[in-house]
Amino acid sequence: MAYSKNFEKKDGGKCSFWRSASRPHASPYPNAYKTESPTQSGRMSSTPELRVALEKFRCAIKGLGKELFTMLPEFTDTILVASDGDVPAHRVVLAARSTVMKDWFLLRGVRKEADGVKEGTDRIILDGHSKDEVETFLELLYTGDSAKFADHIRAIFLLAQKYQVEDVMALAEAGLYMSLNTDNAVDLFLLATGEKDDALSTAVVQFIEKPVNKILHGA
Repeated sequence: MAYSKNFEKKDGGKCSFWRSASRPHASPYPNAYKTESPTQSGRMSSTPELRVALEKFRCAIKGLGKELFTMLPEFTDTILVASDGDVPAHRVVLAARSTVMKDWFLLRGVRKEADGVKEGTDRIILDGHSKDEVETFLELLYTGDSAKFADHIRAIFLLAQKYQVEDVMALAEAGLYMSLNTDNAVDLFLLATGEKDDALSTAVVQFIEKPVNKILHGA
C-alpha cells in the first residue's frame, strides 16, 4: 500500500457497502451495470433509474449499520470486555466484519452444542483496551466512521490488526501515517514492525531516510 498525506475518501462521500469479512473486495451486484437487453436477460437493463435505485439501496444498507449502532444495547448477544467496562454488541455484525470473530463464534457454537447450551451471551476479552477505545472501534465496525477516531488511532490499529478488519486497518494505517513526525517516527516504526505491517513500516523508514539523505548529500 502506498501512502500519501493528500488523500480523500475513496467513495467521494457517497454511500457504499461494507466490505464483508468473507469477500472484502467483492461487489454484491457484479452484473448490475451490464447493458443487457431486457428481452435477452429477462431482467432490467442498466438505466439511470436503476442506478439511482441501487444507490438509494446502498445508502439504506449503510444506514442500517448506523441504526443498529444507535440501538445499542438493545437486542445484543455479545459483550466486549474492556479494561474498565463492558461494551454490548450484535454477534452477527461482528461476524460479518471480522473473519477472526466469525471463526471464534462458530467454534463457540460447536462447544455450546456439545455442552447442550442453546442460549447465552458470549464475552470477548479485549485486554489492554479502554471502554472508550472499544466503543470507538465498534462504531467504526458498524458505521465506518467515528468522531473519536483521531483520539484512538493506535488502539484502532491494534484492534483492526488483531481481528483482521481490512478497511478499518487501512484507515488506521493512513491515520498513523498522517500523524507521522520526527518525534514519533521511531515509536511508529516499532509499532508497525511489531504488528508485521510491512506497508506502514516501509513508509516510516522512507520518512526517516529523507532527512538523513539530505544531510549526507549536503555534506
